[in-house]
Amino acid sequence: MTNKELAKRLLVVILSGLAVVFVFSAVFAGGMGFYLYSQLKIFSEHSGLTFTEMRALAQEAWQTPVIASNDYKNILILGIDSHENRGGAPPLTDTIMLASVHLPSGRINTLSLPRDLWSDTYLTKINALYYYGQERYPTEPERFPAETIAEMLDVPVHHTVVISMDSLAELVDLIGGIKIDVPQGFTDEQFPRSDVDVTVERDPAKLYKTVTFVEGPETMSGERALEYIRSRHSDDDQGHDLARSERQQLVINSLIQKIMSPDIILDLALLGKLYQHYLNQYDQYLPIVELAALVKQLAPVRQDIALNPHSLTIYPDDESGALWHPPVRAYQNQWVYAVRDQTALEKQVQSIFTNESAIISQTE
Repeated sequence: MTNKELAKRLLVVILSGLAVVFVFSAVFAGGMGFYLYSQLKIFSEHSGLTFTEMRALAQEAWQTPVIASNDYKNILILGIDSHENRGGAPPLTDTIMLASVHLPSGRINTLSLPRDLWSDTYLTKINALYYYGQERYPTEPERFPAETIAEMLDVPVHHTVVISMDSLAELVDLIGGIKIDVPQGFTDEQFPRSDVDVTVERDPAKLYKTVTFVEGPETMSGERALEYIRSRHSDDDQGHDLARSERQQLVINSLIQKIMSPDIILDLALLGKLYQHYLNQYDQYLPIVELAALVKQLAPVRQDIALNPHSLTIYPDDESGALWHPPVRAYQNQWVYAVRDQTALEKQVQSIFTNESAIISQTE
């Protein structure tokens, strides 16, 4: 079976952000052979979609335009700490990542933003914007961080996808784990246990556990992947915010690559389960029809799709750094990253998303 034949009759997948799913092509545009029928029946059983519903979805996706700006579609991904037993603590954003898809080439540039980045406009760290958005926009709190980050970076945000840590772990387990080539090992002796009520328990030995990662390849379960991206108390340089951002990009990129692999795309039962997962968790942010339209548009360049992770430069490590760590007294005694030069920040972001060579800090 050629790639062209496969693309015409399969659905699926891509993104996020994160995120992930698939689309139907013109599978109903002619006679449907027994093999195709049997495969679609498998997908139908696991997705809950009837053949009629699949056909309607395919037709709607074919006719739906892709929302973009100058051939770039930008998706903000917010990873929300969804752990229970936090003692009423507000939901903070552990992961803040902007993904920019260049439609003609299939190039996907991702930019992780430090959760401790300060907003001069709203006098808070950007990881609290979702929490404040619950009051400003009760039915769509993700709108507030999207507006603020779009203004801060001077880029449009077309969709904002909110991913709870629990749903991310569920997705990783659903596809059988993800392989991460850990670039640098570390040990965190103060990783918070998710099954302990912090309003009752005070014993550090019960509140925290030790997690260790060794340099080299590791296949991670959902729980293990969360430990990798949430850890922040190692004694080395893996304990700071930028290192966490780089680890988050590794997990997101590995997740997308796994979902795009032939093993997943050819497994119609698993695709049906992925469809249901996406519908339950993410459809409200990026409707399945619009995601399907995006996949359809990227189909001609599917062999060239590449993910390129980036981070912003920090002064004084980089003389041209867009961000810096200012004295805490000027920021309500909080440890923050602040914008050192707004013009330089905007130029750097544009450089990253247009894939120019200027002032880019790229995660290897």
